[in-house]
Amino acid sequence: GLGSKKIAKLYQELQITDKETLQKACEEGKVSALNGFAKKTEQNILEAVKAIGAKKDRYPIELMRGLNQEIVKFIEQLEGVKQYSTAGSFRRYKEMSKDLDFIISTSEPKKVHQQLLRIPNKVKDVAVGDTKISLELAYDDETIGVDFRLIEPAAFYHTLQHFTGSKDHNIRIRQLAKARDEKVSEYGIEQQDGKLLQLQSEEAIYHHFGVDWIAPAMREDGSEFDKDLSQIIQLGDINGDLHMHTTY
Repeated sequence: GLGSKKIAKLYQELQITDKETLQKACEEGKVSALNGFAKKTEQNILEAVKAIGAKKDRYPIELMRGLNQEIVKFIEQLEGVKQYSTAGSFRRYKEMSKDLDFIISTSEPKKVHQQLLRIPNKVKDVAVGDTKISLELAYDDETIGVDFRLIEPAAFYHTLQHFTGSKDHNIRIRQLAKARDEKVSEYGIEQQDGKLLQLQSEEAIYHHFGVDWIAPAMREDGSEFDKDLSQIIQLGDINGDLHMHTTY
């Protein structure tokens, strides 16, 4: 950041009064020409000025958790919803996520579709199809993307598993399916005879391929399939927490 002395110098010698005049002075090299301002300092100031008001690529999990809770409250009130869940990187407990993904099962997609478009704090409709709605919502001074996928109840767990990811994790799932002469998609498991198998839990999907259920937080690079998951620490195993200090 800039201290009071440097701010005063910018004002007194370059008549900088707002971010526009500060950006112009940096672009023209006038800031680094001042005594006490290095070229690197000028570049950092310019990058910071340009970042003001720019849409972020990723948002921290704590911010996303708050938005997720607001959306869950909204979905709970909708008519026609049978099941729903968050998917994507947020479900995998990534520290940073670019958006939120929701899987909603319903036998009345048109009714649910119409209600979703009336969600509070909507900034704009990004893309609206019959089974997928992409919106931008205002939350905590940010504008964050949210995707809703409407699917038939029978395919719910397959769609949830597929869109939870990660990409590498799903590649391993497809490899397991191929070894059985099967194909896997967000709709189910296509068996050798061409029939579509639709299982009714994520656990059943993993067990079908001969592996234990893998917690979403572990679904990352595919190596999780090669690990012993029988001794995963659960919340009930924790007797206390660590005390720490961090600048993050």
